[in-house]
Amino acid sequence: MARLCGGGCSGPAFACNPTALRTQRRFRGCSSSGERPSFSQPRFVRAQRRRTARLALLRACGNEDPGNHSGQSRTTEKLQGLVDAFKKLGDQKLRVQQLLHMASTLPPFPRERRVLANRVRGCLSVVHVDAFLDKEGKVEFIGDSDSQLTKGLVAFLIRGLSGYSVEEVCAVTPDFIKESGLGVSLTPGRTNGFLNMLRTMQEKARMLGMGEANSMQSTANGKVSMKEVIENKLQVLKPDLIEIRDDSAKHRGHEGAHERRGETHFTIKIVSDTFKDMPEVKRHKLVYALLSEELNSRRIHALSIITLTPIEAHSGPGVA
Repeated sequence: MARLCGGGCSGPAFACNPTALRTQRRFRGCSSSGERPSFSQPRFVRAQRRRTARLALLRACGNEDPGNHSGQSRTTEKLQGLVDAFKKLGDQKLRVQQLLHMASTLPPFPRERRVLANRVRGCLSVVHVDAFLDKEGKVEFIGDSDSQLTKGLVAFLIRGLSGYSVEEVCAVTPDFIKESGLGVSLTPGRTNGFLNMLRTMQEKARMLGMGEANSMQSTANGKVSMKEVIENKLQVLKPDLIEIRDDSAKHRGHEGAHERRGETHFTIKIVSDTFKDMPEVKRHKLVYALLSEELNSRRIHALSIITLTPIEAHSGPGVA
């Protein structure tokens, strides 16, 4: 920062007044030789950022005061095993090396699932996660990142949260981050990103639980129609309007028409603000990704998709 010195100039103090510099070098981080000061953050600034990140973690855990232990900690058995293993490492470098190793074990993330709906917001790196229910109704997660270290954090959460019920996943509290030692090993930005990953995965699990509940409610008086399945899956887009038309009768002679009692071909119109600034190809890929389970299992044979923003909907085509 420039200020007036004894010689009447307006340059940095050390350029004209080495004596003043020597008395303040401890605070300015400069050398008495007149070299330019370092632009790295002062130690107290870095310390303040770390304190802010720790407070954010404590608030997320329900304990704003480090001395307040009234909040009940919850985790899964697998997650606690990982926490104990990382805690025993003791060394920050070893923890980072283990995360990098875990990143290398993640299976490839499906390209069709790299969509906005699966993007984790608030991360320094690009992170995608998705979830689905296995045959026993347990939540399974998949994920990826363009950063190997962040990818290791994704792998940590996938190992610790997959294979449990929706209720068990959503009950996990984030204080395991501090307990494992990762809160110390990571920068404040990555710690906040780690919290956002956990919240996103829990939200996806919660949505799966809501979809399952809706499905059970629909089956109380009979089978679930494919229209209901499609509508439930597309709720993640927060649509203003969804119109679904069953065109299966027009395709009786086509492949797959007989496999699911005729409910195989649909025309869908979706009006959602999610599509804003998104080209049509990406909009369609997003819808296909959300319905990938039904398409891959051939429960849906073909889709005709109309995707509009609320502004476009005034002049856009309808389904009927």
